[in-house]
Amino acid sequence: MRGKGDIMFEKKNLIVNCDVCDARKVQEEGMSGYERIILNTDFLLVDERSRGILNNLPMVCNADETLEVEGEVSVISVNGDYEISGNTLLGDQAVICVNGDLTVRLGTEKVLEKILRICVNGSAKYPESMGPYMNRLTVNGSVQCIPDGCIELKPVYTI
Repeated sequence: MRGKGDIMFEKKNLIVNCDVCDARKVQEEGMSGYERIILNTDFLLVDERSRGILNNLPMVCNADETLEVEGEVSVISVNGDYEISGNTLLGDQAVICVNGDLTVRLGTEKVLEKILRICVNGSAKYPESMGPYMNRLTVNGSVQCIPDGCIELKPVYTI
């Protein structure tokens, strides 16, 4: 039983669920009051300073991938299908999370050079010539490599 005037501070848990967590501006003072921090994310973006802070916190980190990056990063998170074409506008560095299907079109080399990582919770398909850029791709589903010059038909096609 607490008497009048007694102050009891209870440490709380912080649970963060997100596709991409940019932790590069984290401050230790704001996070030190938590007893436990649980982070569930596809991508954790850190720099040298924030990595040190996160290592000192009582944190459980469930990240598919941790990326150490500097400067501006375009973060694209899509619930649904997403297409990368030659007209796709991205910053100099980009991270893409797709909860759906990803389609990469022919002639997207310059766009793909800007992408640090792509995470797809669904399926992905890309032209064969784009294969060298697909080492940045993580897919929780099927991956289909289409030979260049092929014409894709719908699953049900009537002549």
